[in-house]
Amino acid sequence: MGRMVQATIRNCKNIRQADISIELGSLNIKYAPNGTGKSSLADGVVFAITQDEALGRRIVPFEDRLSDSPQGFAQTGLDVFNSVEKFDEDYISRVVFAENTLFSDGFNVFVKTDMYTQTLHSLESILSEVKTTILDTELTALKRAVEGAIEGISSGKGLTKKNELAASAHAKKGLESGNPKASISPEYSPFSPFITTDRFEKWSKWHRDGEALLEEPESICPFCGDDFTEKRAAIMSVSTHYPSLSASHLSKLLGGIALAEEYFDAETKDDVSSIVNSPKSLTDAQLNYLAEIVAQASTIKTALDRGLQLGSFFHLASLGNDISSTVTNCKIDLSLTKHFSSEKTQKAVATYNSKLDSLLAKSGELLGIVNRQKDHLARSLEGYTGYINSFLSSAGYPYQIELQALGEDQCQVALKHDCSYTVEDAEKSLSYGERNALSLIFFAHSMIGKKPDLIILDDPITSFDGSKRFAILDMLFLRKRDEGKEKLPPPATLKGKTVILLTHDYGVVFEIEHTLKSKFSPLATTYHLHTSAGCLKETILAKDDMQPVRKLYAKLAKQSDDSLIKYVYTRRLLELSDEKSEAWDILSSLFHHRDNATLEDGSTPLSPSQIALGTKTIEELTDATFDYHTELARISDLEEMLRTFDSCCCNYEKLQIARIALDKHVDDCFDSKTLSETVHVDNGYLWQLDPRKFEEIPNRLVKRYRTLMTEKLSDTEASL
Repeated sequence: MGRMVQATIRNCKNIRQADISIELGSLNIKYAPNGTGKSSLADGVVFAITQDEALGRRIVPFEDRLSDSPQGFAQTGLDVFNSVEKFDEDYISRVVFAENTLFSDGFNVFVKTDMYTQTLHSLESILSEVKTTILDTELTALKRAVEGAIEGISSGKGLTKKNELAASAHAKKGLESGNPKASISPEYSPFSPFITTDRFEKWSKWHRDGEALLEEPESICPFCGDDFTEKRAAIMSVSTHYPSLSASHLSKLLGGIALAEEYFDAETKDDVSSIVNSPKSLTDAQLNYLAEIVAQASTIKTALDRGLQLGSFFHLASLGNDISSTVTNCKIDLSLTKHFSSEKTQKAVATYNSKLDSLLAKSGELLGIVNRQKDHLARSLEGYTGYINSFLSSAGYPYQIELQALGEDQCQVALKHDCSYTVEDAEKSLSYGERNALSLIFFAHSMIGKKPDLIILDDPITSFDGSKRFAILDMLFLRKRDEGKEKLPPPATLKGKTVILLTHDYGVVFEIEHTLKSKFSPLATTYHLHTSAGCLKETILAKDDMQPVRKLYAKLAKQSDDSLIKYVYTRRLLELSDEKSEAWDILSSLFHHRDNATLEDGSTPLSPSQIALGTKTIEELTDATFDYHTELARISDLEEMLRTFDSCCCNYEKLQIARIALDKHVDDCFDSKTLSETVHVDNGYLWQLDPRKFEEIPNRLVKRYRTLMTEKLSDTEASL
């Protein structure tokens, strides 16, 4: 048995105080009917560990939100946990069924395993010098410079198939009529401070946008209010002589050249300056010269981009065994890029090429690591696929999943129907149970990598029938690694982890405690939760507490102190028989306040011999003398029934008494139906819990029907 944590939570939603036990490294089942406070308990535990502010606001009890002096949340015992993960409806909506994939966190769960990460570290240790060099300030500046040249001259589009500048290139558009800054006509000389500086583009746009205001007959400047009649012709022609679009192209061209010029060799730098500062239109030779610069800049950029790709496992994996030639192709040959041969360029490139030479010497080692990683990834994805598909098959779901690592941070999780159809809109195509099962699978697998201190499963299995429920429990807590598959990822088991499983489904508890208990290692522990006046308490529920139902009712029929309670359990015992006997007819008539015992139809009286036989059976089952009319007088007395109600030792018996007492008094259809359904609830199992030890009926329901009995008693007294 692991270490036991005793925890207390106070002032959380509808819980004023909850005292719970958590065994570390084990499965802790917390079982209770709906409305007990299981989800409130889960939220309180999560908040105690995470201190999430938004959750903290949501768990404040409603009455405290209206109070001037609210009692704040408090907890003890949960400080041993540093991390927690919870599976619930919110997890399903946040993580599963994302666009284009079933599971948005697929890469981190199925690809980024511990071994994958360790191998990446080995790769990075070899590639670190190259990556560091590429990201170094000098090489980063060189990359930015060649990109600037490409963008500035060709508009970032590179060259055409004929290795020429495209018609939309900044160089062609900006220098279509030469550089307008190089030769300024006298009439435009007043604008020189704008034309010759980096304000040229903004100034030309400003003129273009404001020209519409100058088309009015009066020659008044809208900016300063002066008369500009004498300058009107020159002003109105600015947008024609200095079009804003050309100014924009020229500005981008000059900006790109400025980024690259310190990496040009001296001759290229002078030639480029002469070309871009000429007042004349570009010649074909000049256009070819600029195209040549773009081509060489692209050669350098391509080499650097290839170098950066060396840091990607998926890129290296796609190369097969040809890593050496790939590394060689990352090198920069300055003899082929003579326009970029300044001393600064040579220094940066020499360092870069030197690191690549060192990497080439380790290419064999690099190839070995890459191949091992490829093998591990293939086996890992195969293992995960096998585990999940095995579960889907054993649970009877007509689906299989396919996992494919697509690249950095990308893993496609596809769902295929048995007919080979790929389900594209799984969220809308699958049933609630199918969505829940897939979500639970992905959650369980994600816990392998996250390794939280505590895992909370909030009613995860309720939607599954018997075979599917067993398959889920087997996957989560029982499955072991297959022999001979040690290198595969571990199965999606939460075995050995600290888990709280919250459920209102008795079937889950029965499956674990009665059927599978011996298969759990470490053993699972089940707790029955009950809330009274806002205080949640728990009782350990073991296999021995699940008693054969006939034996249980027979015992309760004899041991109960109150005769009416004896008859309640006797009737339940008789109901288990295939045929309803005279004894059942007698008790049914009694509970329905009939003046005399009848058959089930309520009108055919029982014969004296039938009554005698039924009475004998009742007395044998209860070890008590039975008198029909004495008991009838008692159940007809609401005041007496209220006293009996209050003296009952459990809520189940209280509601049985309420149902009998109110049989003739409940006019409201909802109340009548609720009472009848509540006391007739049968989980369908041949082993059930003693209702005197385990409260299955919430106090709010008991309070509701006590109030109803009191009201009916008052009405009866008032009518007398």
